[in-house]
Amino acid sequence: MLENARLIKRRRHGREHLIRSEAAGLEIARKWIAQCAAGWESGFDTLDELLKTAQRSDERTHERQEKTR
Repeated sequence: MLENARLIKRRRHGREHLIRSEAAGLEIARKWIAQCAAGWESGFDTLDELLKTAQRSDERTHERQEKTR
């Protein structure tokens, strides 16, 4: 799998498998991970705002109910 993703290069020398990392493949993976992380952060920020808005709305509803009692 790592070979298919071009993250490592394998060379056989008799019974030994010599493996080394591939800088270009790792850089591509790093950029992809950074893009995913940015998307997750944006989604979490949006979710946080939605939850805060819902909480404020619930608090106002609760306050109104307390006043009418």
